[in-house]
Amino acid sequence: MHDDYLLKYLLDFGLSANEAKIYLAMLVLGNSTATAISELSEVNRSTCYVVLESLRKKDLVKIADNFSVRKYVASSPEILLYYAKALAKKQEFIRTGIESILPVLKALRQKNVNLL
Repeated sequence: MHDDYLLKYLLDFGLSANEAKIYLAMLVLGNSTATAISELSEVNRSTCYVVLESLRKKDLVKIADNFSVRKYVASSPEILLYYAKALAKKQEFIRTGIESILPVLKALRQKNVNLL
């Protein structure tokens, strides 16, 4: 059902294989039951419920309880880009922080190397 390159990018983003398959299935299906999602994604139905909850915690799935049967819908794909940008910003902050303390870390290491 899914092109490998879509799965690859979602895996690179940090989703598990099952999360990626289920998220893609939900994008195709729209509001749908866990059974339909399970069938399209080819993920076991009991596993599908666990993965749906994991995706909900990551804000990638919404639960539509206004139906007689619980239905799930994927959050907008733009949220992936938002999270990727936020992660890149955090990584840049960490990188600049490490650069700023690198001379101190090197000095500490050199001090111990000289003792050997």
